[in-house]
Amino acid sequence: MPPAVRVFPRRKALHGALLFYKGSRGVNLKLSTIQALFHLPQTKAAASLGLSLTAFKSARRRLGISRWPYERKASGDKKIAAAQRKPRRGGRGAIMRRRKAGKEEGKEDTMV
Repeated sequence: MPPAVRVFPRRKALHGALLFYKGSRGVNLKLSTIQALFHLPQTKAAASLGLSLTAFKSARRRLGISRWPYERKASGDKKIAAAQRKPRRGGRGAIMRRRKAGKEEGKEDTMV
């Protein structure tokens, strides 16, 4: 695993002249620089460094980071909330069970 990786953003042609992205001489990325961005989604981390997502992914893989460790917070909160909620007791199935139970009780009363 190399200590640092140099990434060269691609050139962009516009109106016949060549324009270069921010940091056209290349961006030096260290493992510590990328680790400081783990709290961000990968697209925002790449944008903050002035790189495309593809260039950012390539650089992080060369540094030995195979997957981006960011996790969405909202989906985890929903899962926790769903697990803490009590199961529902109402609904059509419960109504049908009550009706069926009531009819069976009524039949027993008439037979006795």
